[in-house]
Amino acid sequence: MPTLILVRGIQASGKSKFAKAWAAADPENRVRVNRDDIRHMISGGPKTLLSRDLERLVSRIERSTALAALRSGRDVIIDGMNLRPEYVRPWLSLGYPFSFVDFPVSLDLALARNEARGGHVSEDAIRATFARYTPDGRMPEPPLVHPLPRKDRR
Repeated sequence: MPTLILVRGIQASGKSKFAKAWAAADPENRVRVNRDDIRHMISGGPKTLLSRDLERLVSRIERSTALAALRSGRDVIIDGMNLRPEYVRPWLSLGYPFSFVDFPVSLDLALARNEARGGHVSEDAIRATFARYTPDGRMPEPPLVHPLPRKDRR
């Protein structure tokens, strides 16, 4: 059965480099899906957030591409931050075996990598993402497939 892999990490943590190499190692059987690439395909411009309506289109393309690949028997890697439970749970609920590959990285290393690749992401954005998701240097726990009822959460 095909497998779904979700890479997780802040910007410039090495997720895309890993995902591209993973897919290139077996292109007949592996597919990489990346929202930035879809945005670029739609807009013809730099990787950036689009209007709400176009972001919904990006989400539909992302999901349909991944599903088509999984249904054709290929393994799929979702190349994105995948740090927010509300973005991860829909992938986990598809019913395919899944795994996470985490990319914990220090803030200094992420900033240096971003600068080395031309500063595609603003320093403020990287700092904010780091502070929100990995302030102690550890990745947040992956979400459950189905969230606990509110009264049972701790």
